[in-house]
Amino acid sequence: NDFPSFIKRLSKEVKEILNVEHIGLILETNAASENLTLLKSLNPITIVVGENTIKDYLSNPGHFPSQTVTLRSNVDTSHQFYENNSQIISSEALLMLNFDSVNVKGLLILGSQNKEKFSSGQGTELLTFFANVFERIMARWLI
Repeated sequence: NDFPSFIKRLSKEVKEILNVEHIGLILETNAASENLTLLKSLNPITIVVGENTIKDYLSNPGHFPSQTVTLRSNVDTSHQFYENNSQIISSEALLMLNFDSVNVKGLLILGSQNKEKFSSGQGTELLTFFANVFERIMARWLI
């Protein structure tokens, strides 16, 4: 019912269900608002960044900007998106989030220690569905 509870469940229950060691919610905007101030305080999984940060992170070879989900095993764990993670991450699923009518772009990062958990040859249908549901739930707190 409220955003802090949503983030708490994401960082614990959803993380366990998906069997991943890292979840990061990246929100990209230059707009200042009360809701974004709240989001910044909900670390360790929420990071608010400036314009083009997500695009730059996704610009690794093999990614096509129109994809909702990108899977890769060449993870840069020194990147700011992993600053609150103490695990070694070997593969990641990057889920683009589109919040209609809001000046915010989003990226949900799922990181795994298992190098084969997320790789470019795998299907992404279920993760695409998960991203779409996540967008709808999350959008109500960004307005």
